[in-house]
Amino acid sequence: MTKRKALSRNQRARLFLEHGGVCHICGTLIKPQRGEKWEVEHVEALEISGRDDWENLRPAHVKCHKTKTAEDVNVIAKCNRRRAKHLGIHKPKSALSRRDGYKFNWAKGRYEKDTA
Repeated sequence: MTKRKALSRNQRARLFLEHGGVCHICGTLIKPQRGEKWEVEHVEALEISGRDDWENLRPAHVKCHKTKTAEDVNVIAKCNRRRAKHLGIHKPKSALSRRDGYKFNWAKGRYEKDTA
């Protein structure tokens, strides 16, 4: 995936004005003149859609953006798992499991016979 290009000051201003200065996540007005911080946010996460175009960008409060990003992590992980399954990529066996019936017991810090 290519690295996202930073928006210029004029592009950020244009984006803010096009959307009326409203946070697209919480729907409230962003007030930068009162010190409220805002960021350019992707409506659909880059890791999900891969789109880094103008139609996918919106202004959002920094706090709202962080919350949405934290929620997107699970969706992104699921998309990555589905993509890997579609491509036939399997999760490797754990380096700590052995074929002789022993598993690593983290609490005791040693291998023990697997009773399961």
